[in-house]
Amino acid sequence: IDSLLSEMPIQYVVGETNFMNLIFKLNNSVLIPRPETEELVSWIINDEHTNKNILDIGTGSGCIAVSLSKNLNNCKVTGWDISEDIIKIASHNATLNNVIVEFELSDITNPKLVDYKFDVIVSNPPYITIEEKKFISNNVKFFEPYTALFVKDDDPLYFYKKIFDFSNTNLKSNGFLYLEINENFSKEVVKLLKDKGFYDIKLKKDFRSKNRMIKAVKK
Repeated sequence: IDSLLSEMPIQYVVGETNFMNLIFKLNNSVLIPRPETEELVSWIINDEHTNKNILDIGTGSGCIAVSLSKNLNNCKVTGWDISEDIIKIASHNATLNNVIVEFELSDITNPKLVDYKFDVIVSNPPYITIEEKKFISNNVKFFEPYTALFVKDDDPLYFYKKIFDFSNTNLKSNGFLYLEINENFSKEVVKLLKDKGFYDIKLKKDFRSKNRMIKAVKK
């Protein structure tokens, strides 16, 4: 009760949350999975990828990677994040939900070298600007991990640029890229994708009618 009165999110208080009808353990080193991200995952699942090599960049609790592994047939799923503590949580959640996911330490700003290519890359990167921080509720900005939420005002697409650069080399031709985005920068993300040579770009609104996710195909 004291923790709740301090505005700590209830998911951190009880140490778990529900996502895609699965249970995920978590603490404040990882973001609390959101309904909008469930919509992104459902989009990928509904596209019925089979026998694909999938990478989740910035996996956090592993909610995206574990859910995809649970719901897609014969896919190899890998999740990247920047700390051993995060990888430990994500690995535990894969075990808890009886799926196999390879979780690895890698920072997309300086990604590890891989000698193979992915069929699908998905990410929910930091996309809230510092200027927007004043509109964020206390239970988010005081308790959830800062580095997983916020990006500098002068370069709001920083992580998208890094993901696109990586994808240019490590996503197969005609491979799919799925991203959660800041609705205030949806046009800019679309332009950046076009500039990087992606095609068949589709914006999708979330349940609040905000441009929250995007899908693109690599040439």
